Amino acid sequence: MRTFGAQEAAIFVLIWIFGWAFFGLLARRMRDKAKLARLEMAHKERMAAMEKGIPLPELPDLEHHFGRGRDPRQSLLLGGILCIFMVCISVKISNSSSRVPKPPGKITSALARIAK
Repeated sequence: MRTFGAQEAAIFVLIWIFGWAFFGLLARRMRDKAKLARLEMAHKERMAAMEKGIPLPELPDLEHHFGRGRDPRQSLLLGGILCIFMVCISVKISNSSSRVPKPPGKITSALARIAK
């Protein structure tokens, strides 16, 4: 069974995170594109109604379709959490790649040396 090193684990984590971020952005783009197509269709219907002189159909609520966006505090919190997560991963990788084997012989703690 093969064991993975710290660098391979870091690459895997980065691919995992950026993969999900790409997937989320792609899903959001597809959703917004579909909403925009519906709004364009409603606009064409309204223009056709104006030309014929019939009452205009209701225009869909733009805030309902596109939302008000993300709260800036929410984005800041998410960014802070991601930064802390990345720092923790970096520290973990650094600690795992700089392991030093235990020296042979008896190991005494610093407090035991001072007490002597």
